[in-house]
Parts: sequence; C-alpha cells; structure tokens
Amino acid sequence: MSTQSQGFANSPTEGGSTLPRGAACLPCRKRKMRCDGNQPACGQCVSKRREEDCEYTTAPGLTRTQMLEENIALLEARIRELENPDERPSVKLRDPHAPSIQLGQLDSIALPSGAGKRDSAFMAAQTGGLGRSQLAFLCKRFVTRPIGNIPPFSNPITTQDKSRLIDAFVLHASQVGFFLHAPRLLMAAYGPVARGSLLEALLNAIYVWGSHFSVDPTLRGREAELLALAVHGVSGSLFVSATAQRGQDILYGIQAEVLLANYYFSNGRFLEGRYHTSAAISLAISCRLNLIRSNQVISMEGGSAMIMVSTQTAALVDPLDGIEEGERINAFWAVYVLDKTWAVALKSPSAISEDGLWGIQIDTPWPLAMEAYERGALANVFSSNTVQTFLAGLVVTPDMGHAPLALRAQATILYSRASWMASQYRDGMPNIATLQDECLAFDGFVTNFISTLTINPRNRDDLVTLTLARVALIQLHVNFASTERRSRDSCMAAARAALAVIRDICAAELGYIDPIMAILWTAIGQVFIREIDRVKAKGTGQAGGDAYLNDLTSCVAQTTARMADFSSICPIMAIQATQLQQAYQGVM
Repeated sequence: MSTQSQGFANSPTEGGSTLPRGAACLPCRKRKMRCDGNQPACGQCVSKRREEDCEYTTAPGLTRTQMLEENIALLEARIRELENPDERPSVKLRDPHAPSIQLGQLDSIALPSGAGKRDSAFMAAQTGGLGRSQLAFLCKRFVTRPIGNIPPFSNPITTQDKSRLIDAFVLHASQVGFFLHAPRLLMAAYGPVARGSLLEALLNAIYVWGSHFSVDPTLRGREAELLALAVHGVSGSLFVSATAQRGQDILYGIQAEVLLANYYFSNGRFLEGRYHTSAAISLAISCRLNLIRSNQVISMEGGSAMIMVSTQTAALVDPLDGIEEGERINAFWAVYVLDKTWAVALKSPSAISEDGLWGIQIDTPWPLAMEAYERGALANVFSSNTVQTFLAGLVVTPDMGHAPLALRAQATILYSRASWMASQYRDGMPNIATLQDECLAFDGFVTNFISTLTINPRNRDDLVTLTLARVALIQLHVNFASTERRSRDSCMAAARAALAVIRDICAAELGYIDPIMAILWTAIGQVFIREIDRVKAKGTGQAGGDAYLNDLTSCVAQTTARMADFSSICPIMAIQATQLQQAYQGVM
C-alpha cells in the first residue's frame, strides 16, 4: 500500500490529532488523501482551490448530494400533481431538524410511497457502484410512482396491428434512440411475451412510436392510450427485472426509457423527457455500463503495474455473446448522447459528468456498427478514459467503420464541451483573453473533426452529427461575436455551412428526424437574426447593405421553413419555429 493510501481518512492531521473513522470530507475520501477536518473547507480542498467541493456527511443538515435528491423528489411530486390535478398538493417543506439519510444506508431504508430516492442510488452508483440489493432498491423506486389512471382500451391490439406498428417504428428507429439488435428483438417480440415484463414495456414504447409514425388514422388515434400503457408498463416492471438480475431485461428497460424520453422531447414536454432520461441514466450507471471492457493500469508497490481488464458489468449476468455485449455498449452511448444533448438544449446540468468530485469514469469503448458485433469485432477491443482521450486528441478508432452512433457520440462530446466553455464567459472577466484562446484552440479541434467526416448529409444520422459539430463552433464564438470580427465570421460561416446542408431537405424525403435538430436549427437561425440586428444598428446606407439584409432574411426564412416542414410529425419543431420567428420580428 502506498504512503498516500495509508493516510486515507483516519490518519493524523497536521496538528497531530486523529479524525474519527468516516469523518474526512468526501473529496479526501475519494482521493485517499489526508484530511484535517477543518470546516467549512479542509486544508486539502483549500490548497487545490476546490473549496466548493468540500463537504462532510457527518455535518448537520443536508450535503449537496442530498439537496439534489430533495430537488428531484420535489420535481417528481410536481409531476404527480400535473398528472393528478384533483389530488391535494404533495410538495411539502422539509423539516430542517430531521435527521438526514446517508448514501450508505440504502440497504436498510424502507421505501415509502412516492419517495424520491432514485437519485440517491444514482449518486451512490457514481461513487462506488451498486450491488444487487441496491439495484433492486433503485428499480423498486419506479413501482411507487403513481402515473394516474390508465385509460381502458376500446378494443385489444391485434397481432396484425402490432406488426404494422413495429414496421412503422423500424423505418425511423435510429432517430429516436434505438440501440438494440433488431433481428433478436423482433424474434422476442413475435414469441411469447410475459405479462408485466420489461420486454412488454419496451414493445409498448415501440407501439407508441409506431402509432405516431403510422399513416393509418385508426392506429394514429390510439397513440395516447398506448403512451399511458407504455409509461405504466416501464414503471411497474423494473423491480421484477432487477431481482431476476437478467441483463437483457435491464437493457429492455433502458431502451424503453430512451424511447419514451425522445417521445416527450419530440412533443416539447421537457420535464417528462428529462424524467425518463434520468431513469435511463440511473439504470445504465448502476449496471456499470460505463465500464464495459475497461482497460485500466494501476500502479503497484515496488514500481510494478497491473492491467485490469473488465468485460463484465456489475449486477448483470455475463453477456451471452458479442452481440449482447455490443448492445450494452450501444446502450451506454445512446444514454450518453440523450443526456448530453438535452442538458445543453435545456440549459440544465448533465447527469453524466466526467469531471469534478462526482465525475463518472467512462471506459466503455466507442460503439461499433451492429454488423461488427456480429463478426466478433470486440475480441481485442479494450478502452480507458474514452471521452478524455478523445478530447486530448489521442483518440484511436481502428476499424470503427464510421459507426453512426460513435460519430454521434463524438459530435455530442464536442457540442457539450463547447457549451461548457461558452458558459464560463462573464462580462468584464479578467481572464477573457485566456478563455478566448481556449475557444480558438477548440475551434481547431472541432473543425478538424468535421474535415475527417466522410458522411452523406442526406442520411439522417449523418445530418445530425454534422449539425451538432457546426453548432458547437457557433457556441465557441457566440460570446465574442459582438466585439470580435473573427468570431462573428466564424459564427456566420458555421451557420451558412449548416444551412447549405439543410436547405434542400424536406420531411417527405427524410420522414422524421431526431428532435434535437429543432434546438440546433434554432441556434443556426439565431446567428442570422443577431447579424440582422447588428447590421440594422449600424444603418443600411452603406453599399450592399440592403442586399446583405435581404440575404440574411432569406436565411432565417429557409431555416424556419425546414422546421415548419417537420412540425406535423415532430411538434417541437413548431414550438421552436415560433420562437425563432418571434425573435426575427423583434429585430425587424
């Protein structure tokens, strides 16, 4: 054991006293560093300038984790009120003198009806992983959430109708987060399906999308009742799956949550969308899908090293073969993309953070095309620090085959990181030049990523990937565009390049597109609107001024036209198009 490890938590402090076991702050415990126990911030956290991360589980009141848990509980209570307007309000004030619950007590907690403990389990998963009892506890959480009365079916869904709903879904599956091996799922779907199982819940979520995409008015008319059945099914099936410890059942649950989250996002129902996203993340991280095929080097005493390779995920049985393991890899990255893109879109914290005290280790390799899993391409694939390695420019993707999900995940990382860098900007900040240099350097990284893409812009998966990267460039420069000509030109170039790709596409050609595109197209249109505002403020008497304004106006019109074209099947497009049009009218 190293000297540093021997000083963990209970070692003598600098003053010579000894902290009781468990009295060190959370950051020192995580880093296995000597803690002096000073409050509100210990010496180690102060020296690292991370005072805001220093917190103690033994101190009175709530830790930051518990406050996040309480916020989730309040949000869930608010959801119940919206779904059951006739019930009495369920949001109550917390008793500040009541004892708080620690993460280590999860096994012994009796779960009350409606208690919002899911994110406690989620945070515990980040800090050390969940065992089987905690996973069962996590999944039991879903059983307790009331979702209102389930409307009775006017008549049962026939086998023929189910087949038609599945066929309608398959045409657009990649755009709503489908990541499973389609032939195997279809074999399971047309075989015996246990009532109340997660497979049944997943099929109900597929039927919702199939109804949404169907051109049959009768099937379209059943969308609402199918949605209610899908939400009820996924809420009531997870506990059974957790106690059975069947890996495939858990994947069915994650897939159902992803489909429901995208459905709500597509309809502009962001609160429900984030709820189901959180459920998918909780399951994925609890099952340690972020550590599949982890290849970590751990220093040993005497200077030797040991490579630890993991192909098994905690709390799940071993995958049957490469296809099933590939589905688990795909599941993690599908959840990652969903969380990161919509966290940026809604300006909300991402639940999957790779940085800071509560950072999640991501070692899972980049996803491959399903055909590669069928060929056994995972045989010699191992990974570590996947996201950080990519951002450091050290990414190695041998024979990735330009898997659409892998490219989407990488573009999502760029989009999320660019948004984070833009959020660091403050008016009058003393180190603005440093931030600007960092943004310019990252601009080069994103631009290089775009230049390496060999994609077809008329392919929906490729179109979303390319647009994510273009909007990442806009985010990097938007704060400096009003004062820096170089940044303004960069924003305009990225917006025009993105518009050139989407100008000629239409809903009739693509059928459907990922709802995140509504957010991305809004960002593109806002670039042109800000430029119109700048030009009008300067006056249009200069040569070519009127022609330039007309061109900018045309760019806004083309952007809103594309959004309107998709609005009938993707309602969020209409919502965002209206906001963009209002912004345009505000500067004219």
